Amino acid sequence: MEVDNGDEPRFRSPDPCPRCGGVLDGGVLVEIDQPLTITLRCLDCGYSALVDPFA
Repeated sequence: MEVDNGDEPRFRSPDPCPRCGGVLDGGVLVEIDQPLTITLRCLDCGYSALVDPFA
């Protein structure tokens, strides 16, 4: 997985958007002293969420 600032999609979720069933793409966020999180956004409806890839 490529690390970026979340501006460009780098991760495609295997699960569909819970709101509309669309594709969820996201970027990996890395912050000092914080757990790794991924911001996901739906390419169809704009739904967004923060997820822990290890949960």
